[in-house]
Amino acid sequence: MAQAQSMRIQTRQVEPSAYESYGISPMTKPSFLTTYATASTEEQQRNSVTILNPEPSLNNLYNRIRYNKEHNTLLINMEGIQVKTVQHSMNVNAAVVGVLKSHFVDVEESQIRVHCLINYDDFHVADEVMEHYSEMVKGVQQKYYKTVARFTTSSIIAKQHAKLQTYMQQKDVEINLSVDARLVGNRYLVELSKEPSIGEGTYGIVYFAVCQQTGSKVAIKQLNKQRIEKLDMMDFVRREVRIMKRISSSTPRHPNVVQLLDFIETDRSMYLILEYCGGGPLESIHTEHMQYSEPQAKRYFGQMVSALRHLHNEVGILHRDLQLPNICLDDERDAIKICDFGMSQIFNKTIFYKDDEEPRMDKMTNYSSDDESGIRGNLYYASPEVLLGKSGKGTETDVWALGVCLYKMLTGFLPFSTAQKILMNTFTSPLDDEEDLSPTAKDLLQRIFVSDPTQRITIDAILEHPWLNTL
Repeated sequence: MAQAQSMRIQTRQVEPSAYESYGISPMTKPSFLTTYATASTEEQQRNSVTILNPEPSLNNLYNRIRYNKEHNTLLINMEGIQVKTVQHSMNVNAAVVGVLKSHFVDVEESQIRVHCLINYDDFHVADEVMEHYSEMVKGVQQKYYKTVARFTTSSIIAKQHAKLQTYMQQKDVEINLSVDARLVGNRYLVELSKEPSIGEGTYGIVYFAVCQQTGSKVAIKQLNKQRIEKLDMMDFVRREVRIMKRISSSTPRHPNVVQLLDFIETDRSMYLILEYCGGGPLESIHTEHMQYSEPQAKRYFGQMVSALRHLHNEVGILHRDLQLPNICLDDERDAIKICDFGMSQIFNKTIFYKDDEEPRMDKMTNYSSDDESGIRGNLYYASPEVLLGKSGKGTETDVWALGVCLYKMLTGFLPFSTAQKILMNTFTSPLDDEEDLSPTAKDLLQRIFVSDPTQRITIDAILEHPWLNTL
C-alpha cells in the first residue's frame, strides 16, 4: 500500500514584540509569575508547551494546551503532531473544547470567546483526513475564538523559561522547569526523558530520535562546535562529515554500511542524522569477552568483508578504525552495519581495483591532501605497518583489522595483547592451541595476520576463502 501523502502547514513567525498583546511574553509581570508559581504541579504540567509527543492522543493534547486567564488567550502547541486518522482529528477538537469548558465552568458555551495562539511547527495532516480535520477546526474557530494567530517555539519558549527561572530564584521560590523533548531541524524528535543518550564521545553525544515526517527511528550524533574548536579538531570533524556524505551518495548504497540521512548545522552544533542500529554494537563494556559460534561469526564477518570491499572499491574510503565497538547490529540483530568514520580516509581513485585486478602497491601512498600522520584508532587493531609508521597504509590495513574482529568474535579475546606481539606476530593464544576453531577458520586468520602487507590476503581473496563458503 502506498504511503499517504501529507500536507505541511507553513508557519508565519510572529515578531517577538507582538507577543505581549497576545499574552505570550508577560514574563516580567509579577501577576502572571505569581499565578504560575503558586499553581499546582498538575496545572504547571498542563501549562507547559514543551512536552512533545507526535501521537495526538487526548492526554498528550491536554499537555499541549494552556489558558492564560489574564490575557484571555488559549495557547496550543501542535509542534511535531501527525494527524493521520479521523480519531486523531476528533481528539484535537475534543481537547481544545475540553480545556475551554474546564476554565469556563459557569459560563454559557455561546459566551466563551477567547484569543487563540497556535504553534504549527512541523505539523502534518494526512490527505485522507484533511477535509474532516478542516471542518472541525473551522467549527471550533467560529464558535470559540475571537482572534487566531500563529507562533513558533523555536526560541521563544526557552527564553521564557530562562526568565521565569531567574525571577523565581530572586524571590526564593523553588521551581522545576524541564524540557522532556526537543526537535532537531524542526523534524527529528529527541525524547530526552525516555533515553537521554545512546553514546558519548570526546566532543559529541549520540541520541535516539524519531523522524516526524516518516515515523522512522534515527540516531543523531550531535557535535559541540565550541568543544571541537577548543580541541582544534574542526578540520578533522568536517572530514568525517564529507566522508559520510560521500558514502551515502554512492549508488547503490550498501546495506551493511550505516547511512547519513541528513546533516544539520547551527551556530553551536553539527547534527549527523544516521540510521538507527537498535541491536547495539557487536562489543560493549558488558560483552567484552562474548564469544560467537562459527556460523554466527561467519554471517557477521561475511557482511563486514562485503561492506569493506564496497567502501574500498565503490566509494574510495579507508575505514582505519575498524573494531567490534564500531560495528552495530540492526533491530533484528541479523545484519551488521559498519559505523563511526571519524578516523576514515579518502584515498585516490587511481588505486581502485576491480574483480580481476589487485591494487598496485606503488600507488598506495597516493592519499588526498587531508591525510594525517600518526596512529589512529584502537592500538590493538592496528597493523604492523601502522605501528611502524610506514607509508603505503591502504586497504591491507583494514584487512588486518578485519582479522582482529574475526579472532575476537571466535575466541572472545584479542589476538595480540601488546604492540610488540603485533610486530612479532605472536598470538596471545597460539592458533594451533585453539581447539574450538575449525581448520579453515585458522587458515583464514593465518593468511590475514601476515606482517608484510604485500603478502597479506586481499578482500577479494577473503570472499573466496573456503571458510566463508562452507556451512
